[in-house]
Amino acid sequence: MNSKMVTGFASFFIVIYFQKLIEVSGELKSFPLSERIKDGVDKSLHTRKHNDEGSSFDQTLAEKIQNRKRTFSENICLEPSDRYRTCYQRAADPSNNLRKDEIQRREYNRGVKRYEKGKNYRIEPYSPPYVAEDEEIMTTTFHLELNQDSTQLTCDEKVVMEEVVLEYLRANIGNDDTFLPICAVVEEWKGYDEVVPDGSGEIAVTTACQMDVTYVIKKDYKDEIDGSSYRRLEAEEDLPAIDGTSSNMIERDRQTRELQKRCSIFWRPLCCAGHAINGDSNSRTCLENGCSRRRCPPKRKKRTKNSSRTNNRFGRDGDRRKLETYTDLPKKLYKKDFNKILNEYTNFQPERTRAIVGASDTLEVASCSVNRYLEDVYEIPFSCDVYEADNCEKNEDIIFGRNEDVCQASSIGSSPTLFPTYFAT
Repeated sequence: MNSKMVTGFASFFIVIYFQKLIEVSGELKSFPLSERIKDGVDKSLHTRKHNDEGSSFDQTLAEKIQNRKRTFSENICLEPSDRYRTCYQRAADPSNNLRKDEIQRREYNRGVKRYEKGKNYRIEPYSPPYVAEDEEIMTTTFHLELNQDSTQLTCDEKVVMEEVVLEYLRANIGNDDTFLPICAVVEEWKGYDEVVPDGSGEIAVTTACQMDVTYVIKKDYKDEIDGSSYRRLEAEEDLPAIDGTSSNMIERDRQTRELQKRCSIFWRPLCCAGHAINGDSNSRTCLENGCSRRRCPPKRKKRTKNSSRTNNRFGRDGDRRKLETYTDLPKKLYKKDFNKILNEYTNFQPERTRAIVGASDTLEVASCSVNRYLEDVYEIPFSCDVYEADNCEKNEDIIFGRNEDVCQASSIGSSPTLFPTYFAT
């Protein structure tokens, strides 16, 4: 074969290659938006700075999510719910060769499919994470309330929320010597909305999620907490003012001496999670159990195995994480605003987000949140009848001042929509 024929064949294949590339590009641009993008969301929102000339490298949030959906096989949410659906596969586990803990979403999906066929796989549903001899696991529950967000939590959205919560908590609480978040699951979600009774036609809405978070806890740390919480007195200035004031110091001293007997190993990770998500907002339940922010262990950077090495298939660890998780989150989440993370990197677009510790009912959390929002934003009194019926003292988890009214004996009364409590299941 002479050189002219070789050149001809090469030219032919190059032309075919570029034609296919153009066709694929056209298909990607015309690919319909995911049904996960709810009505009302600004679909032109860019996750990177927009180029005025319309660079092809710019991607909207909707396009990025659509690309993620094509990368992964369908997410599967088993019934009954799998507490270990979203977990870190651990570098400490001798059965794998990971350099650091990571969520392996695609591997879990494959494991579920084989499980449904009666076959075994490396990652199996309903299987707890690896626990070393000097560790034990513990699961706690809190609720997330998302004001002015009515996202329907499909299986995909549950997975997104689980990965965001788990990675955010891992970046902000615990350390290798105390406890670390290892799994997170949306066990239940409910929604509640009411028409604002001012004639505007606006709607106040809250989506509430029950989050079950599993931790690995060092046994030495647990023994230290269990042994010291009943005998160690902390400095008076480190203890909370439960009633929101400092006027009655004698009563406060009596309360705080009782409280410092608590903040047990059960409450400590749970309250640290609430403090991290809520930022400056304190949890009444946590303070009543002696768990102020100062009880949270300092966050220390985790040591990884061979962190400078490069993985031939996935690149560096950060690139591998982006391929393995369903949600494309930034690497640095330490002390970031949780509500902003939801708005910038997911379909959830809440006006504000709070973690509720100690709540007893997901639907009541949503209802209390809507009525409090109506009072805070529209100055519509919170009816004491509703406050008591929905057990809002427990389901709001808010600290009020001594002279502050938590509800009003009489209320204008808001107007529920046709489906005030049942748009969620």
